[in-house]
Amino acid sequence: MALLTIALNALVANYRTIAATVAPARAAGVVKADGYGLGAAIVADALYRAGCRDFFVALTGEASALRPTLPADARLFVLNGIAPGRNRR
Repeated sequence: MALLTIALNALVANYRTIAATVAPARAAGVVKADGYGLGAAIVADALYRAGCRDFFVALTGEASALRPTLPADARLFVLNGIAPGRNRR
């Protein structure tokens, strides 16, 4: 059995370094594929607390699952867009 330890403090430090480097542009968190297997909600929460307000996922289902876990001022972007014939929410 394997054990994975997520160093959220390192992830947050990396985000802050990138955010400072690109300022005044905004850095975003990419949390598709369940945060690359780390847990999208866990990663997004840590990044949000570090000041991140923009998050990218791959699919609308990922956005739907993540939306309730984030505060209202967080913005979610879907990389694959919305399938033809689907309504935007």
